[in-house]
Amino acid sequence: MLYAIDVSHHQNPSALDWAGMRQAGCDLCIVRLTYGTKKDERAKEHIERARDNGFQVGAYMFGRTVERVTDQYVAFAEAADAAGYGRPEDICPALDVEDDTAARPIKPSHAELFETLALYLKNWRGAIPYVYITQRDWTRIGSPKWVLGMPLFVAHYAAPTRLEPATPNGMPWDIWQHRVGPFVMEGPSGYDKEHPLLDQSRVRALNFLNGERMTFEDEHDEEIRRLVDDDGTDDIRAERHDAFVRAYAQELASESTAELIEADRERAMRRQLDTLDDEPLSDVEPEGRDT
Repeated sequence: MLYAIDVSHHQNPSALDWAGMRQAGCDLCIVRLTYGTKKDERAKEHIERARDNGFQVGAYMFGRTVERVTDQYVAFAEAADAAGYGRPEDICPALDVEDDTAARPIKPSHAELFETLALYLKNWRGAIPYVYITQRDWTRIGSPKWVLGMPLFVAHYAAPTRLEPATPNGMPWDIWQHRVGPFVMEGPSGYDKEHPLLDQSRVRALNFLNGERMTFEDEHDEEIRRLVDDDGTDDIRAERHDAFVRAYAQELASESTAELIEADRERAMRRQLDTLDDEPLSDVEPEGRDT
C-alpha cells in the first residue's frame, strides 16, 4: 500500500510540511491543475515542492458542465506545461466528476460530456486517465459503462472499520481518498469537519504516463465495495466545495477591474481555437467564475 495527498490552491504550498510528510511515508502528491477553464495558480509551486521532496507527481482537472469541453482540455494542457507536469514517470491525470455546486448538480445528461473530457485527457499523452468519483455520483449520472473501464480514484470517508470503499458497480479501485483532515500517516478513514486541511488517500495501483502500471496490494472483497455509501461522503464533499466557491467569489470581488478584463480576454481567445472534435453541448455559462 502506498499513500497520497491531493492539493489545490486551497492549500498554501509554503505552509505544508513536505519533508515531514515524505519522511513519514507519503509517496504521491496529486495536484489540481484546472477547475474548468480556470488554471490553478498554485499548481506549479505545489509540483516543484513535491518533486524537491521526492514525491511522485500526479494531477487532476475538475470537469465543469457549464463550460465547453475543448476549452477545458486546452486549459488543462496549457496548465500542465506551465506547471511542469507530464514527465513519462508522472502518474496519469484524473478527471474529477462531481457536482459543480449545489445549484449545478450532475445528472445523466452530463455523462457524455464527462466521457468526452476523459477521451481528450487520454489523447493528451496516450495514457488512460483516472476517474475521480463516488459510488453515488456514478449512479446520479446514469451509471455510464465507460467509467467502469477506467482506473478508479474513489472518494469515500468511511468508518475506520470498513476495509473497502463503496465503488461504482463494486469495481476494484486504484486510489481511495479515505480521509480529510490534518495529515496523519496511515490515519483512520473519516472527515474532520473542524480541521478539513488535507485530502489523503490509500493507493493500491498506479498508472504512469509512460504506459507502465504498478500494483502494490491485491484487491479485497467485491461485496464490500457494492455496499451503499451511507457515510454521507457526497454531502460532505458538496458542503465543502460550496464553501470553497463562496470564499473564491469573495476573492474575485476584491480583484481589480483590469484583472477581470484580462480574464475575459483570455476566455475569448480560447473560444476562437478550433475544437478537436465535435463535442456534446454542455450547460455553457460563459461568464462563470467559480473556484
